[in-house]
Amino acid sequence: MAPYQQRRKVKDDDDIESARISVRGFTTAAVFDISQTDGNELLEVRPLLLDGADTTGLWDGLSAQVDATGYVVEGDCYGANGYTDHKRRAVRVRTDVSDAQAAKTLCHELTHVLLHPDEAEYFRCRGRAEVEAESVAYLVCQLIGLATGSYSWPYIAHWSDGKSEVVQETAARVVQTAWNIFNT
Repeated sequence: MAPYQQRRKVKDDDDIESARISVRGFTTAAVFDISQTDGNELLEVRPLLLDGADTTGLWDGLSAQVDATGYVVEGDCYGANGYTDHKRRAVRVRTDVSDAQAAKTLCHELTHVLLHPDEAEYFRCRGRAEVEAESVAYLVCQLIGLATGSYSWPYIAHWSDGKSEVVQETAARVVQTAWNIFNT
């Protein structure tokens, strides 16, 4: 059995239309056990936390940019790597990760502050927002010599649902934002 999903359009309080998917029932579906398949093992595509130090001073520069927006950088975020709270005007970054991971995450969260200040819109277009934020973090880190591909590529692939057009559609905003952060 598999869920039968139905897509429907709904309007919020601001009369903005969005699509909602709900389970309407169950249907039959073909299912294969892994032992019934051939081929190479599937690759692990989960983001790998970064190791290493923030030797470039990236954290300090990004923290100053967060402060300049009127947000504050706070401590732990309860299991997530980072979190932006627009209502409290706060950015949280996990405290138990390497300095390199923390700096990359702070760049990701700064991008949310800059590009996604409307929390309702962020949640309506969360996949796109996450692709933009991680893509900006990847580019900024590449510009300063911090390799983040082992984390960023799987993260972007997940949030884009493997659709390259999502990444292409965000490219102009991503490049401009990365350049602005890098040059500030």
